[in-house]
Amino acid sequence: MFPTKNKAGFQKFGRDVPGLQVPDFHAGLKWRGADLQTLRNTIVGPAMALTPGFQRVSFDMGTGQSLQAAFHPSSKSGRLPLIIIIHGMSGDEKSPNVVSSAAHFCSLGFPVLRLNLRGAGPSAETSVGPYHGGLSEDLARVVDQVLCRDYGAGVVLYGISLGGNMMLKYLGERGAEAPIKAAIAVSAPLCLKAVQCRIMASRNRLYHNYLLLGMKKYAKQMTGQHDEALIEKAQAANLYLNMMINLRLRRTVWRAQTNIIGSIQRQILLIG
Repeated sequence: MFPTKNKAGFQKFGRDVPGLQVPDFHAGLKWRGADLQTLRNTIVGPAMALTPGFQRVSFDMGTGQSLQAAFHPSSKSGRLPLIIIIHGMSGDEKSPNVVSSAAHFCSLGFPVLRLNLRGAGPSAETSVGPYHGGLSEDLARVVDQVLCRDYGAGVVLYGISLGGNMMLKYLGERGAEAPIKAAIAVSAPLCLKAVQCRIMASRNRLYHNYLLLGMKKYAKQMTGQHDEALIEKAQAANLYLNMMINLRLRRTVWRAQTNIIGSIQRQILLIG
C-alpha cells in the first residue's frame, strides 16, 4: 500500500473516507523547516494552554497494576467521541505536544484523555515500567475499559511518536474489530531499528541527547516504586549508563534501551 502524495503536510494511506477534508499545513514564519517545527513546543512551551481542572482516572492492568490518566470531560460527550492521547518516548501527560494537542481538542468541545503509560508520570506509582511500543495490550485494556464508561460517543486514538507506534501495533492486531472511530498517528516510527540508526546520525545529536536525558530521568523516577530486585537491576543498568557518559563511550539511546529497558523487562519476567 502506497501513500497518497500531496502538499498538505500529511500522508494518507488506505481507502478514501467520504467527507473527510484535511486542511493544508502552513508553517509559521518563525518556525519554518522540520527542525524548528519539531523544537517549537520544547523551546517556547505548548502552543495552547489547558484550562485548569481535570479528573484523575485509573485503568486496571491486572496483577494489581494500573495506568493513570487525566480526563477532561465535555458537555458534548453525548455526541462527540473521546480522544485518547498517547504520549511518546520519555514523555507523559505533561509533555508539551500532549498538552497542546489536548488543549486544541478541548477547545473544539471534544472530551479528552491524556494517558500515562507504564512508569510514566503518575503511572510510575501504580505500574511497573518501563513502557515500550510492544505493550499494545495495555492500550487494548484502556480502550476496552473506556467503552464501559460514559466518557464520549466512541473513541478516537491520537498517538504521538512511540505512542503512535504502539497505537499502530494495536490496530494491526485488532484489525477491523478495533472498537474505535478513527486513529491519528503523529510522527510515529514504523521501523524502530531504522529510527535508532537515524537518531544516532551526527546531525540529530541534539535530539539524541534530549531523549537520552529523558530516559535517565525516567529510570531514576522508578526508584522506590517497585520490587527490590527490579530496582537493583535498573540501578545497575543506570550506573553503567552513567559510566559510559563520563568516559564518553557510545552514548547512545540504542545502548540505553538495551541496558535499561531490556534488562528491566527481563527482570520483570523473572519476578513475575
